[in-house]
This record gives sequence, C-alpha cells and structure tokens, in this order.
Amino acid sequence: MSSERWDRDRADPLVDGLIEGLAELLVDAGRTVLMLDTISGSEADRLYRSVGWTELGSVPNYATMPDGELAPTTFFYREL
Repeated sequence: MSSERWDRDRADPLVDGLIEGLAELLVDAGRTVLMLDTISGSEADRLYRSVGWTELGSVPNYATMPDGELAPTTFFYREL
C-alpha cells in the first residue's frame, strides 16, 4: 500500500466526522440544504460522492486551474 493511499484511508473517518459535525451545526442553525461545487473528477468530487452528496449537474470551463486552464465543475447538494 502506498503512503498516499494510507494517508487517504486514515483521513476518510476524519473527513466524515467533520462533514457530519458541520451538518449538525447547520441543522441547529435552521439550514435544510447545502450546496457546493468542485472540479469534476477530482479527489473532492470522489469524496463528496462517497459521503452521500447528490450531483446536481456540471458546467464546462467553469473553474480556473492554477496554470490558467479552465476545468469543468460539478455541483452537489445535500439535504440535512
């Protein structure tokens, strides 16, 4: 197992806990739906799918990468 994969495996429960903790705070604040966007096909894209976010759609050439290239963005939502 590579160290990169080990780090990701170790981080997954932390990420899950952070997302769930944030969701609880937002419910307490009266929020009902969260929305976010991320670069399509990225690690974040895979993460949000794996923890139950629903894809709303994607927009081509929406995000500007550090090198100036444009990349597609996927929008997600999650009902609380």
